[in-house]
Amino acid sequence: MALQRYFLSLVIMIGVMLTPITSYAQIVTLPDCNETPNHFFCQGQCTFDPTLPWCPQPSPSPSPSPTPTNDPIVLVPPLIASYNKKLMKKDEPGGQLDFVFGGNTFRALINKLENAGYEMNKNLFIAHYDWRQSNIISAEQYLLPVIQQAKQETGASKVDLIAHSMGGLVARSYLQGNNYANDVNQLITLGTPHTGASGAYQAWEGGQYPETWNSFIRFHIDRMEAALKKTRNMKSATRPSTFRTFFPSLRDLLPIDALVTREGNTISIPDLAEQNPLLQNLRNTFNLISDRGVSLATIGAKDQPTLKNVSLINNRTVEDADRLRWRDGHANPDPPTANSTDGDTTVLLSSAHVGSNNTTLTGTDHMNLPEKAQDEVLALLGLAEVEEHFEYQPPKKLFGITIMSPLSAVIQGPNGQILSFNRNDFGNETAEYDDDPSDPDDPKDITILDPPDGKYTITYTGTGEGEYTIITTYADDDETISSTREGVTQTGQAETEVITIGNNTISLLDDTDYQALLKEIIALAKQAKKDNLIKGYDQANLTRPVTHALNDLRLYKLRTKQGRTDATLSRLQSYYEELNEIEQVADQLRNKDNCQDLAHEILQLVQKIKLYSPPLY
Repeated sequence: MALQRYFLSLVIMIGVMLTPITSYAQIVTLPDCNETPNHFFCQGQCTFDPTLPWCPQPSPSPSPSPTPTNDPIVLVPPLIASYNKKLMKKDEPGGQLDFVFGGNTFRALINKLENAGYEMNKNLFIAHYDWRQSNIISAEQYLLPVIQQAKQETGASKVDLIAHSMGGLVARSYLQGNNYANDVNQLITLGTPHTGASGAYQAWEGGQYPETWNSFIRFHIDRMEAALKKTRNMKSATRPSTFRTFFPSLRDLLPIDALVTREGNTISIPDLAEQNPLLQNLRNTFNLISDRGVSLATIGAKDQPTLKNVSLINNRTVEDADRLRWRDGHANPDPPTANSTDGDTTVLLSSAHVGSNNTTLTGTDHMNLPEKAQDEVLALLGLAEVEEHFEYQPPKKLFGITIMSPLSAVIQGPNGQILSFNRNDFGNETAEYDDDPSDPDDPKDITILDPPDGKYTITYTGTGEGEYTIITTYADDDETISSTREGVTQTGQAETEVITIGNNTISLLDDTDYQALLKEIIALAKQAKKDNLIKGYDQANLTRPVTHALNDLRLYKLRTKQGRTDATLSRLQSYYEELNEIEQVADQLRNKDNCQDLAHEILQLVQKIKLYSPPLY
């Protein structure tokens, strides 16, 4: 249009200049536009050159309000990582969710994002949640409020979500749910089991830890399970019922692809004893992610031993039936072993990838994915490269004590280090004494990461009167051991316990190892005789039924393998008769001077032995 006006002005000018001059014609003089800028000729020139000095200049527009260059980020942690001891061990309100001690799997990625310009609680947020509960509950009660906080703090209308493992299912439960508020721009998942994980089936049906679940996960589940048995008055409950009751979120991890076989035949998902409606619904409504304008990217890993297929046989045991265990058939091998390298130790690559934007890392284990994928995450976010690589190394061994009672504790380590409420010689990165003295109902958590080998002397002192519960837990690459001890204390009463850690084990008996607990009774009787607490005949009265019970167990297992049902039942009956005799002897010791503690300890051991022994019908 401006060009047309230019030519029109030019034609008028040429026409004026070429008009023949007659006696009655006037000579046209061009105006001085600096003096008459509003002349039509001057304004005509402005149409094709608005920079001329007489042309009007537009008023400068006000500067727009600054907007964030990048969306705020909300990190959604995995199973185990979030923790509030009062909520998750006592089922009580109070306290605050935070990373469990030593379990910030996002530490390296957070450092990376901070170096890229993000700042915690200003445009970088953590959506901690009670991972025991259903992922749908976690999405509504925990993730949604953090997204709202991020938007309020930054003024942004949308956030980016970065989720590790189960955190990705929490994120998707929100994105694909009925209460989605059109406030997520991008979701990046790291090792999320979008179609489930076979290890969850082993835990849910067999009450077992998959061999590839690391010590950190096993330690915290064992510790929390023992506390919740006390809190919910379920001391006689056993796995897998405790897993199903205390950690219903494990159901949300069950595979929705047919990975379970029985006698060599694949069991279809609808024919399994337990279904996973959450993941099935997320699969059915997957298109909602793109329909709602959310960009999805996934990162998974391979070349790590991972459980893929679970093989079962029809022959369920008496214990399976009694404990509602292995309802689809007994595992074979038992326990199942990792049978694929197409995963990250926990999640198969085929489950970690969904949609079209997928990245694969090689040789990375599940817990370290956020660290190893930090550069890939920055690229997906469209951020400038940060050269420095940050590290997170989870502990290999963990030792912890939970006190749910009026007791305090002082731990002396093998090199004289002291750990107490007021002192921590191990260092804040290695050990923690978590206690709120103002709240007498607050559980005490004492944790040492990668504890040095040697002898640990623990002195417990009563801070009040009443019953106490002490839960001691240890885990390393090979084993998980947990022991619960109960008693009565009073103010100022002291009690000492010595525990030795070395050669990747601990001098602590697991509550489920009933054979070892039987042998412990023999050791207690021997020491009591040595300390002149009991006579020789008392020692014999204790050790004789223990020896007979151990022999009954040996024959019971042999007859079970032979399929001799009647002989099996007979041996099991004899076994329980021997246990009853041990209880009777311990009851008699209660009436002897200085034997009350010994009797109490033996009776606790027998109670655990009966709980975890093969059931008697």
